[in-house]
Amino acid sequence: MGHDIRKQNVKEEILFFAIFAILLYFFDVKCLFRYFFGISCPGCGMTRAYRSLLHLDIISAFNYHPLFWTVPIILYMYFRKVNDRYLIIFIIMFIAVYIVRLLNVNDSVVTINFENGLIYKILFGIIKLH
Repeated sequence: MGHDIRKQNVKEEILFFAIFAILLYFFDVKCLFRYFFGISCPGCGMTRAYRSLLHLDIISAFNYHPLFWTVPIILYMYFRKVNDRYLIIFIIMFIAVYIVRLLNVNDSVVTINFENGLIYKILFGIIKLH
């Protein structure tokens, strides 16, 4: 039974990544969260943080996303099936950092522009039609 559930999870993950790849390729979508909601996602800046880290610019990496260093730990814990309690701690950290970044008007990485989100455009496009 556990094997069937894991097989189903793998199918869902493949489907998610296939949809993501199609959006990236055909629609030039860089972040699904921002594309749909018009607001930066909790992981916004992560790619730029790792790009900075590759250039040994740790300060810029922290400026792009202060939790960039947690991703390898989270992946290790996920694949090793480590106690979920630790993953919850990382989730709480991400949420806390995300909220602080959203509230910081000087943060140039995390931005809010609902009007650019697809959901906003659809909702207000429908309202304008009536």
